[in-house]
Amino acid sequence: MTSFNFKMRLFAAIVALFAAFTFCNAQAPSVADSLAKLKTLDAAQPDTQYQIALVCLNYAVANPHAPETGELLIEADQAIQAMKDLPTADASQVATLQGFYYTCRIVQNPALNGALYYMDAMSYFEKALELDPSNALAKHLQERFYEGMAKTMHALFGR
Repeated sequence: MTSFNFKMRLFAAIVALFAAFTFCNAQAPSVADSLAKLKTLDAAQPDTQYQIALVCLNYAVANPHAPETGELLIEADQAIQAMKDLPTADASQVATLQGFYYTCRIVQNPALNGALYYMDAMSYFEKALELDPSNALAKHLQERFYEGMAKTMHALFGR
């Protein structure tokens, strides 16, 4: 949900951009300044970064060997890192996305990445649920992670 304050700041930036195009006077901000303000406002919305990361991670887990998966994982990681810097970001959701990120890395190459990242994935899902026990996505992803781990262990060791 977008806050009223954000809408007002966005409106002010758009008006300033319009003024820069329409009234070329010394008091109007430059187009570059107005565009920079708009980008800052966009980057300040944790939901935007959350959606970017979630789309990238959903694709990566479903298509671990697709050519674009590597780039999408980089994009997801950048979005997650951007969320960490935002005071309004939901820490439980950030932890959920981090757990999902490491799960995607494991799915890409279970034999190599499983040993590297399984503790990271588990700890981030646990952290997400400690912060918000009602986080349905964290619960779902954690369950899927443990199911996948059990299948992999059974396939590798017959257990």
